[in-house]
Amino acid sequence: MKAPKALPPLANWQDFETLCKKLYGEIWNCREIKKNGRAGHDQHGVDVYGIPDWETTGYYGIQCKGKDLYTHKQFTEKEIIQEIAKAQNFIPALKKFFLVTTAVKSTAIEQFVRLKNIENKEKGLFEIHVVFWEEIVEYIFEYKNVYNWYVNSNNFYANSSVEVTFENGLTEMVMTPKFKKNKTTYKIKTENDKAIEKLAKDFSERLKLPAALQVATKLSNLYKQQQYYTTIQINESYCAFCILIKNTGNETIEDYKFTYKVEGDFQDVARTDEVYGTFPLINPKVRPVYNHFLDEKTKIGFLDANSKTLVPEDEFVSNTLFLKPGVIKSELLIKWRLLSRNFNATGDLKVNVRPEIDTCHDVIFVENSTDERIIESELIESLVIKEDKT
Repeated sequence: MKAPKALPPLANWQDFETLCKKLYGEIWNCREIKKNGRAGHDQHGVDVYGIPDWETTGYYGIQCKGKDLYTHKQFTEKEIIQEIAKAQNFIPALKKFFLVTTAVKSTAIEQFVRLKNIENKEKGLFEIHVVFWEEIVEYIFEYKNVYNWYVNSNNFYANSSVEVTFENGLTEMVMTPKFKKNKTTYKIKTENDKAIEKLAKDFSERLKLPAALQVATKLSNLYKQQQYYTTIQINESYCAFCILIKNTGNETIEDYKFTYKVEGDFQDVARTDEVYGTFPLINPKVRPVYNHFLDEKTKIGFLDANSKTLVPEDEFVSNTLFLKPGVIKSELLIKWRLLSRNFNATGDLKVNVRPEIDTCHDVIFVENSTDERIIESELIESLVIKEDKT
């Protein structure tokens, strides 16, 4: 599954107005769509108007608003109120009013417009809708005539697009964190238990070497094999993921910034799933320079690439980050955004969390039958295992 396509806004508001006319002429199947007057005339808040093919009466109006995409310049509530007031003077009265902008999506502005829409309809006035640049780009790719005009326009500076995936090239992955809970059995020691215990003890005694001889043997073996080793503990409740960004367009992406937000619950985030290590000789692990960060509290992550430039077909792969999800089946949505000098893009990565919970059994021998019982803990803990590495 590919990431959404991205296109840069046109160079000036006149061309953006032309784009809106062509695009909504296709969406509305309206050959008679028109620009309202010309520069300097009182347009009553409407730049483009027309009657969609399915409407028998009532005009739809568009207010075209160019915004600075890269500094997050956005509509203000005051500005929206002013544009709605102007549109009320359009003759004949509008049935629907669209605020179409090159600004990036804003949930706060969308909410404000929804409330104003209900308020207007209760007054018997026109509906109000807002359309952001990401949505305009989706429409452009849907309508071939508009896309061809856009690509061939003298004001089209770049054909830019990216794919953002996990390292395996997919936009969806399954995490299987492992946890444990304890189960303790209290029982009277049977004759069979005693026999097994005695056999184990006898076997251990026969194999037992003096401590100094054990150390000398181990060091000798290491020397002969000319290798070093380290014993580490791995927390299997953490799951690894990294992010891959690939330039799939024909233009260089410059000065880009990549951020994302995780929607969903997770317990912790770390740079490694190693708990700690013991080093009899030397730890050969070389610590990498990290370029992938995620704040546990805000759930906001970002990538810090050494090079802020991606030429066509080039790609950047982040360091591995270790995430500890919750202990129940759930989904995490990674909503990402890439902003650069020449274009922006947004999209989603999805993580399906499928935890596995192991039960660790322990036996404690008691003297009296009244003390026999089985206790299963409700506490679910991280599953940590030991691992030797050479």
